[in-house]
Amino acid sequence: METAARREVIEDDEAMDSVLPKNAQKFMAHTVAYSPIWTVNRPPRPVPQSVIDAGCGVAWPSSEGYSFVDPPCLFLAEDMSGSVFAALTSAGEFFCPLDPDQPIRAISDDHLALLHEHA
Repeated sequence: METAARREVIEDDEAMDSVLPKNAQKFMAHTVAYSPIWTVNRPPRPVPQSVIDAGCGVAWPSSEGYSFVDPPCLFLAEDMSGSVFAALTSAGEFFCPLDPDQPIRAISDDHLALLHEHA
């Protein structure tokens, strides 16, 4: 379930008290509060295993703005380097260089080559 929000800058203490929970503490003179406008029901995002179970050879997450190409160039490093953040193959191979304590990084070009062969 997703909730869209309206951004409000609240400068009045009484208005702030009406928005914040009773046990909330105020730390700043200007507080930004978000109030729901509407809620949208949408189906859950597929997880990689459910994509593989549906018959795909490779499942991977990426992000808007990163390269994606259609086969036969799918997973070629010259076209998709830096665009795949994790991958799962139907053979059970899982590649994920993500570390919560580090900046986001993509799988290596060598792993892309393995995905290209598998796909």
